[in-house]
Amino acid sequence: MSWDPMSEPTIELLARSLSLRSRRQEVIAGNIANLDTPGYTARELPFREVLRAQLEGRGPVRLVSTHPAHLKPKPPAGEVEDRGEPVDLDQEMVRLSENAFNFQAAVQFLNRKLEGLRTVLEGGKP
Repeated sequence: MSWDPMSEPTIELLARSLSLRSRRQEVIAGNIANLDTPGYTARELPFREVLRAQLEGRGPVRLVSTHPAHLKPKPPAGEVEDRGEPVDLDQEMVRLSENAFNFQAAVQFLNRKLEGLRTVLEGGKP
């Protein structure tokens, strides 16, 4: 029986979290880029709901390549919702900062977890 450290639940959670945080950053940046676009309404990736759905196996439908020459599909990172309201630059900047902060926190947690695993694999040597 082999052990795969990347399938460890905490690491898997952090990896999914980072993927969703990255996607959320793209959505927020898109909102800011379209601030002056007539008729554009703000979009949102509801991070907690999408992460919960993915962890419970209720994630979005996955694309499958049926031929070796097909492009590899980018796995969907979550459902983006239209908030139905105009873009508020101040609110988007708050969302951007909060998301960036949470992304960095997840990176730090992941680094600590991997450092702990490395220490264990090396026999407790710092």
